[in-house]
Amino acid sequence: MKKLLLLSALLIFACSSGGDGENNINNDLVGKWSLNQIDEGFGLVSFDEFFVWELNSNGSGIYRYMEDGTPPEVTFDIIWEVTANNVLRFSADGGQDWEEETILLLTNSELWTYSDEWEEECRYIKIP
Repeated sequence: MKKLLLLSALLIFACSSGGDGENNINNDLVGKWSLNQIDEGFGLVSFDEFFVWELNSNGSGIYRYMEDGTPPEVTFDIIWEVTANNVLRFSADGGQDWEEETILLLTNSELWTYSDEWEEECRYIKIP
């Protein structure tokens, strides 16, 4: 019985601390991600503007955007995190306001998310 209680306590602690899964997601997200396609409910279409997240392992990063893909480039320093519910969160104002996208799929070269705010599915491609 004591072994069962100890095992239960360890399992609860591992789940509440994020475990290796959360760290793996954070590690897999580090790098540069370019928004490639959007689905606003009518099927995937190419995203023709320049939109890139540069995510660092320490939770900092840069948001880069050019309307119509032409200069001037707008950049913001950001902080980012992944919640226990696989929601990718970004803030350009030190954490007062957050943009959130639910992670649907993450591979070493693709990131699929859904934004409730914009009601769209987004496909990002990892770039060098």
